[in-house]
Amino acid sequence: SKSNLQKLSNIYFILDEEVEEFVDITAPSILKRLSKTSQTEHKVLRGNVKGKINWSKTISERNASGGDPSIFVCSQRSSVFDLPENRLLLYLLRRIMFICNSLSNSDFEKDETNLEELENKEKWINTVLRIGHKTKKLLKNPFIRKIGDMHDINQKTIIQAEKARGQMYSHLAKVAQVYYFMNINPVRYLDTVLKGKTLEPLNKDTLYEIAVMFKLLEVIRDNGGVEKRIGLIG
Repeated sequence: SKSNLQKLSNIYFILDEEVEEFVDITAPSILKRLSKTSQTEHKVLRGNVKGKINWSKTISERNASGGDPSIFVCSQRSSVFDLPENRLLLYLLRRIMFICNSLSNSDFEKDETNLEELENKEKWINTVLRIGHKTKKLLKNPFIRKIGDMHDINQKTIIQAEKARGQMYSHLAKVAQVYYFMNINPVRYLDTVLKGKTLEPLNKDTLYEIAVMFKLLEVIRDNGGVEKRIGLIG
């Protein structure tokens, strides 16, 4: 079904080494040195002067206020972090969190599992849980509140991130491109990533049944049998 196809795509996306590197290294590094731009603001101050005084605006403001000499209009520069590449970072972190929530049926906002308990566990679901918990921590970074929402991803935004200053933004663009490809065309995405890979069932009984089934198929083929129809195992 379409939902199972999307689920399998989501699993392989989250288990991609590039995604784990993004959550472990790239995103934390970007959040330490977010790209920004500066803007100049004019603030009306009384008595306390902060920044460079803009005399023409100060005189105009004083005249409008009846000649109050305590009024100063000062020019102050502030940093703006709400840039396309940073919006892409926030978007991707939220999508990773959403996928981890849906795959594990966990609410990471309430789950207080210790990350150390998950580090040495090899089941793929534990990797999903690890990435979910690390992403939750990244989304609590105070700089996140200074970035606006992006409701959809497109090639233009990915290219903007790729051109942004800093190697880490190039890796952000690379992971975003993989997510975009996976999301718009899960069949082609799976055709690319499934070559030579196996997703082991979490339940050992299920694993045994599938192993027996494959052995049975092998025996049938060896005795001249031909598949007429084939599909994913639910």
